[in-house]
Amino acid sequence: MSHSVLARRVSVSRRAVVVVFVACALAVLAAPGVATASAGVGEFEALAPSKADLTSLAVDTSTNVVYGQQNEGKAFYSYDPRTNVWTELAEAPVESGNNGGATYLNGKIYTAYTENPSVLGVYDIESNSWTTIPNPLGLGTGDIAADGEELYLADESKFVKYNPATETTTNLAAPVKGFESWGGLQPYDGDIYGDVGNGETGFEVYDVAKNEWTELPSLPGGAVLGSALDPVSGTYFAYGSYGGTTFYSYNIASKEWSTATLPFSAIGDGGLVYVPLAGHVGIYAIQGEDGTDFTRYVTNPPHADLGISLSASSALVTTGGEIAYAGEVTNAGPSEATGVTVTDTLPANVTLVSATASQGSCSGTTTVTCSLGALAPAAAAKVAIKVTAKAAGTAANTVAVAAEQEDPNAANNSASVSTTVLAPVVVKPQEAPPRCVVPKMRGLTLSQVKAALAAAGCKLGSVAHHYSRITKGGLMEQNRHQGTILPVASKVSIWLSLGHRSKPRR
Repeated sequence: MSHSVLARRVSVSRRAVVVVFVACALAVLAAPGVATASAGVGEFEALAPSKADLTSLAVDTSTNVVYGQQNEGKAFYSYDPRTNVWTELAEAPVESGNNGGATYLNGKIYTAYTENPSVLGVYDIESNSWTTIPNPLGLGTGDIAADGEELYLADESKFVKYNPATETTTNLAAPVKGFESWGGLQPYDGDIYGDVGNGETGFEVYDVAKNEWTELPSLPGGAVLGSALDPVSGTYFAYGSYGGTTFYSYNIASKEWSTATLPFSAIGDGGLVYVPLAGHVGIYAIQGEDGTDFTRYVTNPPHADLGISLSASSALVTTGGEIAYAGEVTNAGPSEATGVTVTDTLPANVTLVSATASQGSCSGTTTVTCSLGALAPAAAAKVAIKVTAKAAGTAANTVAVAAEQEDPNAANNSASVSTTVLAPVVVKPQEAPPRCVVPKMRGLTLSQVKAALAAAGCKLGSVAHHYSRITKGGLMEQNRHQGTILPVASKVSIWLSLGHRSKPRR
């Protein structure tokens, strides 16, 4: 047994005496269905005690349900923050032994144990069933975390990442300080933060892109197994030491530690998780091997500054014309926005043609609702709504955006645009003015020509006579072509045939 483990065994044996009255009071207050005083930010709220001493704490980030395994046992439980109720699940295939760690990745809880260098437990949440995989670290540890598609594990001077999908293990840079098996690892913003654990004060950060560790300010006191990270405030949390009640928080931006006192009689190796569920946001901490107490440290809830803009294709249309609205939703952060919804109650004088979004889908007719899903910080999504103007007046359109997170700036959560709709201008057709349309008259006699010209609104002009092959008296030529349009009563001159010219006698 190593010196560090011997030291841990000694510290664990020095547990504080449990005050029965306090423990009973906490149990009553935290019982499901029993109302408790609402805790404010920076305060602790007593929750329903766990059904056994727990370790290997993890949270499903898609549902905010917490999971934990019995310390020195195989029983496995879930906790729903919405109901404050623990539920026993399928038994783990591996006994936790002398504590363990856990993390969530792609619908599964991965459990690692300090005394088991051979396998990791894999709990499938959907099927409530277990499998095991080889331990990629080759050392027993409770120091496990997930980032992206990979698991990270550390113990002593060994640090690896493992991709469950490809079953590949990569050896990474050795930590500045060797990790104990009872420490903590937490990913944040391209880095992985970790405390050495087992009552030690070491703390450092791993740069994933550079594959290097950097030592950070030490904890004010020793930490035990388990840690959590609040991504909204950028704060790392740990607790300790053995038999103690100190709650540590490290502000990543300011690089400073602060402490609070846990409402436990004593702490053992257990676990912490961050839950961002609206109305239940905070760091959830189990007492570990020293008892079944369970508490939530209330942190500032995740918030995302959503904004929306709106424009129209035209400021002026006539009834029957189309208006195309273009909306854009942006997230100024700092948190990811989930359940993003755009609502557009259309003006009464328009009819919906279509509604589409760059992500998610839109539904409704008089009120259009576009469900956009999640929107990361600095990301944007677009909504396109087309309508037809059906009545004259002002088409004043307002859209609004909302999400599951609190929004610190509600002023930019709606936008409006107006379009003037005009009735169409009706132009009465003017009566066609009288006119002369030159008729076809070739071959007509003079009397016939006069009649044709009168019927066409024309008058007879000069009459000339010439010899031609046309029968004598028939019209052979006119000064206006057939079909020519002239002002009414315009004169048309003609040439009449004198017949064939007689040959002179010899």
